[in-house]
Amino acid sequence: MRTEEEPLVHISDWSAARERCLREARRYTRGRADAEDVVQEALLRAWKTRTSLRNTGHPMPWLLQITRNEALRSLAKTGRDLERATLVADPEPAAPVGEEWTDIAAVRLDVQAALRHLGEDERAMVNLRYAEELTHSNIAYLMNIPVGTCKVRLHRLRKRLGALLREEVPA
Repeated sequence: MRTEEEPLVHISDWSAARERCLREARRYTRGRADAEDVVQEALLRAWKTRTSLRNTGHPMPWLLQITRNEALRSLAKTGRDLERATLVADPEPAAPVGEEWTDIAAVRLDVQAALRHLGEDERAMVNLRYAEELTHSNIAYLMNIPVGTCKVRLHRLRKRLGALLREEVPA
């Protein structure tokens, strides 16, 4: 029997939830083993703090946030940072599938050509913000810069990329 203080955390498929948390942890960790450790700690922390869950019908965002926090905590504890290889945008575009994708593929090629004009740290910052969808504060933490600096740099990078794209940069 459930008490009023202890909300029911309803997850119909725990293995699917664990896999989703594992994908989230892989965004921050170097290898699968590190991600497994993060997820184990995150799920344990989620279980211990389950009474703090407000939206019992949709616990996945809550679990993912705990996973992100645990991954960042793990990075800080070990003194490690993300490898640069995981931060740099993919240099080769995926092949378009069918004619309906040609416009999308052309835009992607233009964006990748423009990204090649940026420095490694700049590409990493753009990738973290737009491909990995990290917040400004998470990017600032990972890149060891103040949040305000992160916002200013991203603003300037967007302007530079816009100018590069308007010039139709050669590949």
